[in-house]
Amino acid sequence: GQLEAVMKVAPDLDSDSLSRRLISLYISGFNTVKLLASGGVTLVQREAVKDLVRSRFVGTEIVSESSDSMTLQVLMSLPELPVEDALRRMSIITGFMLRDAFRAVETMDRNLASSVAKADDEVDRFSLYVIRQLASAVRSQLVMREIGLSTPADCLGYRVVVKSVERMADHASKVANAVFSMERKLDPAVLADLSEFKSLDARAMEDSLSALYKRDYGGAEQVFQVVSRCRELDAKILALLTEK
Repeated sequence: GQLEAVMKVAPDLDSDSLSRRLISLYISGFNTVKLLASGGVTLVQREAVKDLVRSRFVGTEIVSESSDSMTLQVLMSLPELPVEDALRRMSIITGFMLRDAFRAVETMDRNLASSVAKADDEVDRFSLYVIRQLASAVRSQLVMREIGLSTPADCLGYRVVVKSVERMADHASKVANAVFSMERKLDPAVLADLSEFKSLDARAMEDSLSALYKRDYGGAEQVFQVVSRCRELDAKILALLTEK
C-alpha cells in the first residue's frame, strides 16, 4: 500500500536536521510525506526541501504547497527502476568520476575537478534510491521480486555493494579536490605509476561488478589479484612522494 508520513516542522528546525529527517522517511519507504508547520514553513526550510527533492530523491516531486505545508510524493513505481539497473547507473557515473579525478590530478584541471564533485551528488541520488528499495524489499516478498531480488540475503549483499560504490565516488571527489591544493604538477615517475593505478582501479571495479551480476565466483577471485597490485602501487607511489 501507499505509505504516508506526516512531519511537524518547528520554525527553528535548521536545514540540515530537516534534510536528515526527510532522507530517513524517504529511505524508509514512505510514498507521501506531508510537512506541517503551524507557524508557517520558512523560506530557508522551503528552499532546503526543494533542493533535497531536486538533488537527492529519485522520482519525487513536491505535489502541493501552501504557507504552512508541503507535500512530497514519490511518483516512480517500484518496477520502473530495478535495483540492479540503479546500481549499474551508480557504477557508470562512479567510473567516470574515477577517470576524470585522475585526469584532473595529472593535468591540474580545476574545472574538471569541480565537475567530479558535482557528479557525486548524482551517485548519492541513486544510492538513496537503492537503499529505499532494499528497505521495502526486506518488508515484502512481493516488492523483493518486483525489484529483481530473490532472498533477504540479496538485500544485505546489495546494501554492502551500494555503500562500497558510494565510497568509491566519495574518494573520487577527494582525489579531484586535491587539485585545488596542488602547487605544481606531479613528477613524471609518479604520473606513470598513477596511470597504471588508474587502469587497474577501473578494471577492479568493472570486473567486480561483472562478477556480481553474473554470480561469477572465479571472476570475483581474480579481482583480488588486481587489488593486490593496486596496494603494491599505492606503497610505491607514497614512497616516491615522500622522497627527499
